[in-house]
Amino acid sequence: IHVKRSLIDPMLETFDFADTDTSCPERFATMQPSQALELLNGKFLNEQAKSLSVAVTHAVGRDWRSRCQEALRRVLQRGPTDNEIQSGTDWLDATCRDHAIDVDRAFELYCLALLNLNEFIYLD
Repeated sequence: IHVKRSLIDPMLETFDFADTDTSCPERFATMQPSQALELLNGKFLNEQAKSLSVAVTHAVGRDWRSRCQEALRRVLQRGPTDNEIQSGTDWLDATCRDHAIDVDRAFELYCLALLNLNEFIYLD
């Protein structure tokens, strides 16, 4: 991506973006608490979770099971197991019941959790 040296994007900096003043022949994998916090609380991923939530709801309707199945399929790029779908619907039911969260907001949070799954973040 095109980067202005004096104006590095904060999200890229959180994920150890290479120094733009020197060459970088090799990159090392790092994992820091600030990266996990950025993935949960950052503006970019929250916007993506909201977009995913809206797209899934538009595609399959408001049924919990259908929404969970489609969100998992889109994020993981594979067919979800029945256990994964059931875990999602159980989580959504509990979140709405125990925390008095709106149904749509609960599904956004579920999508955010999916975007934070190891299977989504890391390539094997």
